[in-house]
Amino acid sequence: MGIGGIIGSMGAISYDIVSEDKTKDGIDSAKSGFKSLMVEIGLVTAAVAESAYVIKGAADHVADYADEMSDLSIVTGISTTRLEEMKFIAAGATADFNALQANMIMVGRRMEEVGSNKKLTEAFDKLGISVRDANGNLRSQDEIFPLIIERLAQIENVSDRAAIAGTIFGRNYADAMKIAGEGTERIRELREEAHKLGVVMGPEAVAEASRFKGEMMVLNEAPNLGCDLGPIPAHDQGLADGPVHEGQHRG
Repeated sequence: MGIGGIIGSMGAISYDIVSEDKTKDGIDSAKSGFKSLMVEIGLVTAAVAESAYVIKGAADHVADYADEMSDLSIVTGISTTRLEEMKFIAAGATADFNALQANMIMVGRRMEEVGSNKKLTEAFDKLGISVRDANGNLRSQDEIFPLIIERLAQIENVSDRAAIAGTIFGRNYADAMKIAGEGTERIRELREEAHKLGVVMGPEAVAEASRFKGEMMVLNEAPNLGCDLGPIPAHDQGLADGPVHEGQHRG
């Protein structure tokens, strides 16, 4: 029964109480209807509460995810959009995204060594990647990391690919190799699919969800601002006392 049905039932019971049928059977019938109505109200209330719980759970999940992406973006220097894309691509390639995060962090360190580290410089040269712009400034990790994966994917010889990946990422390069092994076309398809499916929230939505989580944490930690209205006065003794006749008052 929906809310509209409950209101209708309440109206019907009220009509029974003030109708011509003031016999014991009529009163018992009204009491029985009232009890049934209370059960229906309880069921509807439970359904509403469960729906609210599910909605809150989903909102919390999204907020936690956004918070995770925001924090990871700060640590890796890679935008939340790139991270979301890479997480989806990693899943498609059965690669461990958590292990891939270490590779992302490593790239930032390696970029600074290019030029002074001969072996590392050669590795980037083989990929055709310059880590500095025309003004000599380091390019962003947000730009360089996906480019490394893309260029690795273009190397057909697996041994050569592994050697370059090992030089750039260190010993833990297996998951980067899994993604590169998918090939450039498949990587592009997975990236586009992530956007089509709505997996990529985008920077604005991530920031908003992260802000929402912060506000909810503040509200949860705040003291109870409600007020106690005290007990609700009991006007009647219940349906068992029967309807009030015209001109009759209860004490």
